[in-house]
Amino acid sequence: MSEGALLIIDLLEDFIAPDGALTLGPDGERACAQAGLALASWRRRGGLVVHVTDAHQPNDPEFSVWPVHCVVGTLGARERPEVAAQSGELVLPKQHFSAFYKTELEDVLRQHRVRSVTLCGVCTNICVLYTAADAQMRGLGIEVLADACAGTSQAAHRFALGELAATLGARIV
Repeated sequence: MSEGALLIIDLLEDFIAPDGALTLGPDGERACAQAGLALASWRRRGGLVVHVTDAHQPNDPEFSVWPVHCVVGTLGARERPEVAAQSGELVLPKQHFSAFYKTELEDVLRQHRVRSVTLCGVCTNICVLYTAADAQMRGLGIEVLADACAGTSQAAHRFALGELAATLGARIV
């Protein structure tokens, strides 16, 4: 039984690498480094880790809004080495903003009797926020590692942290 799960959200080359399709620049690199530290600590405790990864097809409808990114099989869709999945950790591809939408995440969390999720990754104002909203709607507690997240801008990151706390009741650490 596991009370909590760490969700590593979209810490992929296209978001973090300086030449990534949707790079977040130094903010993304800092967040990824902090997420790596959190992940190492979580692994020492033996907690459940889920790596949520943007995984688009070349003709994904999302590309009418965002530039082409994280296409399955490309370098941009690879997890960063600092947070790469290890044996026994679930890698959960997603095609939408929320890690719950059209994935097996809810079933996995139920199987492990997870009552709360700790979130880190990118983008704070998109995939982290929408995943947290879906977690809250499922009755899960939410913790967000603020230093291990980055938004599309610093203003968007701060806004999302405010929404996560005020609207969703997330604990921001």
